[in-house]
Amino acid sequence: MVSFDELAKYLAFYVFDSKGKLILTQDFRKDSKSSFPQKAVSKLMLSAQDISKTMESHSEGQILTVDLTEIKIVGIMRDLLFVLITSTTASELDVEFKLRTLMSLFLGAFSQKITKTTKKLTITKADLEPFNEQLETVMTGESRYMGSSMKKTISGKLKTWIASSEGVRGIAVTSFTGAVIVNFISEELLPSAVKSISGAFSALLQGPKFFLTVAADTNLFVHILGEGLLLLVDGDPAVPPQELIPEIEENTIKLRDIMLI
Repeated sequence: MVSFDELAKYLAFYVFDSKGKLILTQDFRKDSKSSFPQKAVSKLMLSAQDISKTMESHSEGQILTVDLTEIKIVGIMRDLLFVLITSTTASELDVEFKLRTLMSLFLGAFSQKITKTTKKLTITKADLEPFNEQLETVMTGESRYMGSSMKKTISGKLKTWIASSEGVRGIAVTSFTGAVIVNFISEELLPSAVKSISGAFSALLQGPKFFLTVAADTNLFVHILGEGLLLLVDGDPAVPPQELIPEIEENTIKLRDIMLI
């Protein structure tokens, strides 16, 4: 069973053929006694695909999203229909990254078996076993960035840092796509903090040491921690940012050194 905490935001994954026939399903929910209505999911996404084709902005392989009250259904069509069902709090960047990665892996493994005229695919459970292993690796994306031992070490360092600081209220380590790997930022602030990550892409291209978002309730610093990793620091708005920058830079260097060991 997948153990990554972030999977609380990912509920199910499906692959359908172009007519809506189910090829693969994986439910990520623990102790779930009910499944999502597969036919309804495929019909909804195929309808969204048909509607999108009538729009000027339509492009092949674009992400389609249907927002419901408590969940989002996100799909992409490329010969086959690939669908993720997520909570409404899942990072859009991480959803798209996971969905496109799974699509590429699946098509790479089975594209030769797809009937070109009907866009249908017939495969066995045995055929799917290697992909199911890849599916778990993609969905437990933290393993690409930080092992469990390193995660424990970093968590300890962040706790010590917060306890000894007068201006830092919380810290989180995330991926560039918004997957939260280590978190000591309040649950109220975390969603907006993760959304601010999009600004870090511009910061990365321009080459500064950090990206800063100033708001009434926080000064949010986003530092590049390592390959694929960001450090989010929730600074007390009562403390001027320039007073926190040296402290954050010093601790960022220490964290990088630990990760290189």
